[in-house]
Amino acid sequence: MAFDTGTITERFLSPEHFADFFLTHYGPTYKASQRLDDDGRAAFRRDLGALASSANRASDGTVVCEWEYLVVVATKA
Repeated sequence: MAFDTGTITERFLSPEHFADFFLTHYGPTYKASQRLDDDGRAAFRRDLGALASSANRASDGTVVCEWEYLVVVATKA
């Protein structure tokens, strides 16, 4: 088995755009938000925006984040 890591840079128009993207297009986040009432969904959206802001490297109002990912390659014996 082999392991490797990589980094990808993601860009969003704003922290709000980041939150809306994940609430609309990313399955686990979308499904979790659907289980919440309106107040819970609004709080979840605020938390996602805060997450984007905390990882943001941009200073112009946009969001630029670097995400690390793991690649695992397994071979059948």
